[in-house]
Amino acid sequence: MKTFGIGCLIFILSLQHGFADDASTSNRIVLTLDNNAKVLVKGFIAPIEYTRDNFHVTWDTLANLRVAEPEKHHPTSVFQAFLPTEARLQKGEEKPFLQGLKRFFRENPTSRGNSVSVGEVWQIEQNGVLELLRQLHPNPNLDMHINHGDSRGMWACLRAYNAEFADIVFRIHAEFRLANGWFTPSQFTGNLVIDRVKEKIACFQMYVPEGTLNFDVNRYHGAGPSFGADTGFCPQIELRTGPEDIIQDTQFSESITLAEAERILILRFYKSQQINWVSVDEALEIAKTQQKPIHVISINGPLDDEACGASGKNLRAVALSDDGNITFLNENFVNTWVLNTDIRRLRDAKGIDEMPSLLQTIVRAWKRHSPTDCLVISPELELMGRQAVNELSPYKWHKKAEHYQLFLVEALTGKRPGLGEKDSVLLSSSRNISLNPVQPSIEILDTFRTPEAGSQNDTVVEIDATAFENGGVLTIDIQVGRAALIGSFDLFDGNSESATEGISKGALAHAWGIQPGETGTIIYRFDKGQVFQLRATGGWVDEKERINAFRAQISIR
Repeated sequence: MKTFGIGCLIFILSLQHGFADDASTSNRIVLTLDNNAKVLVKGFIAPIEYTRDNFHVTWDTLANLRVAEPEKHHPTSVFQAFLPTEARLQKGEEKPFLQGLKRFFRENPTSRGNSVSVGEVWQIEQNGVLELLRQLHPNPNLDMHINHGDSRGMWACLRAYNAEFADIVFRIHAEFRLANGWFTPSQFTGNLVIDRVKEKIACFQMYVPEGTLNFDVNRYHGAGPSFGADTGFCPQIELRTGPEDIIQDTQFSESITLAEAERILILRFYKSQQINWVSVDEALEIAKTQQKPIHVISINGPLDDEACGASGKNLRAVALSDDGNITFLNENFVNTWVLNTDIRRLRDAKGIDEMPSLLQTIVRAWKRHSPTDCLVISPELELMGRQAVNELSPYKWHKKAEHYQLFLVEALTGKRPGLGEKDSVLLSSSRNISLNPVQPSIEILDTFRTPEAGSQNDTVVEIDATAFENGGVLTIDIQVGRAALIGSFDLFDGNSESATEGISKGALAHAWGIQPGETGTIIYRFDKGQVFQLRATGGWVDEKERINAFRAQISIR
């Protein structure tokens, strides 16, 4: 016991010493600006070139959208909004394990004040941003009118610095209130370059990036809540000052790439970016190599910004931000999304038969009048399932993620969800089912995982067969999904408990080692009504954490 105490003391002292070293050797800088200067900022809003449903032609407000003030002198204090402060850095912390230990040892992780290191993020202050946005339009709004939880916010990241310059990259979600609607840009991005020697702004750019579609618009009908929605492209919405190429050939002492900074920032908004997305151009080849089906989202607006529309935001913030769904999608699918506008333009230019084969399958799978379709397509281009996002609407908020995983599971197990097939037996995702002579059969869909080290984490389905007083024959036909995880299934008495370590003993019957895509059967004769447990787990030989689906038809005769 004394040895253990001494060891803990040594460990604690080493941690404290390590924290002190970290504070002294970390490459951190303080960013400051001289507030006495005025900054001339130029603003631009070009005429809108395209909207999917011609709102820019039929709606005068949109057709005449122009910059409010082409030029304006702003005090340097406005740009202080983009600089890190101790409070803003605290909001940007993710508080990992070691920071918790620092607090335990009474060291404030932000005791270094407003110093910041490359790759660190912080929140941007609202008032300065609003003042800048008013140069573009008199009615900016930071509290997005359609927001399912992942749309609000303004974040900045130190991308690079040397003795002369510091480059801050940022991402802002904001929109403009129109006379009878809303104009929502995809995002405002850009960078603020600070001359560290003179403490002045060397360059500032804040703009809406280009893309097939870079804004979403809602037009209200009369005084009621109903509105029409459209998406479109505007070639320039921008504020800027200073030469754009001032740091083009600069050698920085510390830096990350622009792509790395943008990745850090987007993860501050969208949890769905934890999904391993690939481009639609490479999805089919990857699917063939990995022998995984393709999970495709065919959508009216970009999934990774604020121009994606209401249905896209709903899908992104709920079903695609659920931890279980993220794991399931990464493990079992090749994931991609594509703009409907891009597909339609290609179809109109080449004809459907000249399009890439995956895009042909997507077009033929479209559901009429659906702004967002979620599709599962095999590596052989077989359509395995379809879920129109608007059909998730009847489900309660927390149920939408569950329903979406059920759609994915059904597709993996060959159920062809959304493709018009009728179920011959009752389908359920419940883990508590009851059978009786009137309803002697039911089909379930669920998932199972690799066992955790040293413990069980079975999927347990309770089967209530007490209505069969004279007993019967319980048959469970099991089909395992196509993911790379073998399934093992055991039938236990309903009163038995899962083992906390190793393999549970005392199974009544089992079907072990069912390969991906294969089937197995459990048959058990019982003499009187009772409750059973069906336990599903991954193969013990595979130590890598995986997840797979299974379908089981459970019947008694």
